Amino acid sequence: MKLKPAIWQFGLLALLIFLGHNWLPPFGAFTRPDLQDALHAPGFAAYTLALLWVFRGARARHTLVVVLAVTTAIVGEAAQIGSPRDASMLDFARDLLGIAAALSIDAYWRWRRSRAVGRRFAGAALAVVLTAATLSHLSWLAYLETAVRQNAPALTDFGSLWTRGILHTIGDEGLEFDRRTAGNGLMTVRLTGSRYSGIRLTPLRDWRGYEQLEVSLAADASGPLSVVLRIIDENHDYRFDDRFNQTLSVDNSTVSLIVDLSDVVDAPRNRKLDAGHITDVAIFALQPREGDKLIIGNLRLR
Repeated sequence: MKLKPAIWQFGLLALLIFLGHNWLPPFGAFTRPDLQDALHAPGFAAYTLALLWVFRGARARHTLVVVLAVTTAIVGEAAQIGSPRDASMLDFARDLLGIAAALSIDAYWRWRRSRAVGRRFAGAALAVVLTAATLSHLSWLAYLETAVRQNAPALTDFGSLWTRGILHTIGDEGLEFDRRTAGNGLMTVRLTGSRYSGIRLTPLRDWRGYEQLEVSLAADASGPLSVVLRIIDENHDYRFDDRFNQTLSVDNSTVSLIVDLSDVVDAPRNRKLDAGHITDVAIFALQPREGDKLIIGNLRLR
């Protein structure tokens, strides 16, 4: 039986996203977290289409499929609560977008079987929308990758658009950035009372040729903050001893932290961390009090 053209197209677009992030320039140097984020919508679209096919003869088919798909999305995000990656309402929204896209494709094909008038126009419109949505996301990632490379050895510029694009939160979604300080090379993070609270970023991937990482830290809090600097490469297996972790106490005075990259490379217990494929840098406080603030200076290699 022939696969429907719209499903072929959606599958092709999902494949382009996957290939683009892993092998094709300029996306080949981008990071796994961004690949995971980008694949939420097409992944859940494919999952929903598969459910629609599996339950094609069932009563109340669409209700059953929507309940299963949305429940999967909720469970997937809930399972990350309390972990360093943490749950994300934006990821959940991407999941819902994928589910909606699959239901739209299915509705179009049911409508096409019942009506012939205007079906070519409707099919073309659907194709344009899906293509534009995918290409706009890929264009945004291309811009981020180019900006990250051009601004090296600076890993961040808190006053810039590109840094906002690679910056993510750790902890509750209520975490806020005070961007009034960004022009001074600082980011003030209003911490929440969760177990982990701070920022992570998907930085310049290739740190080979550099010797140190530099960042300044300070706190605006009722007491010292226990702050962790975490660095992960693409081979990380999510065990604590398979990455670089450094914990320090930060109070109201500014601490200039300089990390030798040789220590980063030697940090995993059973291997060498790959300095050519860094995927994630995180700075977060451990169990801060609600309302505490962490002040982070721009990160820079040297």
